[in-house]
Amino acid sequence: MTPTPIFAGSPMPDTAASFTPPRAARTVVFRHEGSSTGATIDLEVIAARLSSLAAHGAGLGSRVWRIVPMAMAENRTERADDIIYACKWVNLDDPVRALHLPREFGWLNRLGGGYFPVPVAQAMLRPDAYLLVAEWIEGRNLALHAPAIVAELIAAGTFKRFCGDLIRILDRLQEAGVAHSDIWEPNIMVRDQRPVLLDFGWARTLGGAPARDNLHQPDDRLAMTQLLLRLGALRRMLTHPQAT
Repeated sequence: MTPTPIFAGSPMPDTAASFTPPRAARTVVFRHEGSSTGATIDLEVIAARLSSLAAHGAGLGSRVWRIVPMAMAENRTERADDIIYACKWVNLDDPVRALHLPREFGWLNRLGGGYFPVPVAQAMLRPDAYLLVAEWIEGRNLALHAPAIVAELIAAGTFKRFCGDLIRILDRLQEAGVAHSDIWEPNIMVRDQRPVLLDFGWARTLGGAPARDNLHQPDDRLAMTQLLLRLGALRRMLTHPQAT
C-alpha cells in the first residue's frame, strides 16, 4: 500500500539544493491508497510519542523510530493493515549539520524509491528540531547480519545479483546528481534479498564539497568498491573456509 500524505499548512520546500526553515507543515493526513478517509495527526504528537519508544537507529544528532501514525492519531493498537513509517528526528544544534541534514527529504524525493526509501513528510518542530517521515524498510541491516545475509544469497544463487544491485545504486545516485557520502554496511537494509540505501544526512550535490565534519567516506565510488570487496571476502570465507 502506498502512503498518501496531505499537508495542512505551508509545506516545507522539497528541493535538495536549498533549504529554508521553518514555515513548516504541522499536520499530516495519512490514508491508505484508494481510501477517501484518513487519520489526521499533528507532527508534535508523533514527536511526543517518540520519547517513550526506543530508537531503531542513531547517528550524529539524529534518531530513527518505527511508527504507525494512524494508530497514534486514533489512539489505538496497531492493526495488520496499518502502514508503517520510519520517523527520523534530527537535532540541528550544530551549524554544519543544520545545513545538510534537513535536505534529506529532497534527496530522497529526487531518487524516487526502489533502492531508496520513499519520503512522506517533513516538518520543523522548532528552529533546532527537524522531523522526517519516510517509508519504513522492513528487512535486516547489512552491518548486523552480513554473514547470514551473504550465506542466504549464496544458497539462493543471488549473490551476484545483489552485488549488481549495489552497482546500480551507485549508477542511480550519479544519474540523479547526488553524492550520498556515507555508503557502508550500517546504511544498507536488505529487503527480499535486495539492498536499500538509507540515511542521506551527509548527501550533497555530486561534485560539491563534502561536509567538514563528515568522518565517513565521502567518495561514493571508492566506498562502494570497498563494500563490494568486503562482501567478496566474506563470500570466499563462507565458501572456502579452509583457505582462510
